[in-house]
Amino acid sequence: QDIALSGVLAGVVTKTAVAPLERVRLLFQVQAMLNSETNLGASAAAAGKKGGKVGLKYGSVLGAMRTIYKEEGITGLWRGNGANAIRAAAAYTLKFGTNDIMKQTLKEKNAAKNTNTHTPPQKITQH
Repeated sequence: QDIALSGVLAGVVTKTAVAPLERVRLLFQVQAMLNSETNLGASAAAAGKKGGKVGLKYGSVLGAMRTIYKEEGITGLWRGNGANAIRAAAAYTLKFGTNDIMKQTLKEKNAAKNTNTHTPPQKITQH
């Protein structure tokens, strides 16, 4: 029970702490995909560009964070974090539980191994 709670808290806290960076990473990936497509003619025309490429909206991590903050507010940096936090809570709970089970198993195995060891017989000498 404590392991499950620890896993949930660890998952939620860690994913929530890095959520703004995850959001920026995702936006960079989507931006790169959209920018590399060849059928951006309408977008390029709307932007007044030639050659089918649209300028990048997000140029740097801090710039992207500023843009998100201006356009969506502070909560925009954590947009989509709920599903990610739930996924992480489940993953960390399994990870913590499995880790504890394996530690206990290995500890028991080593204890059994140490009790089964025997010392070689001593040579008895007569006087």
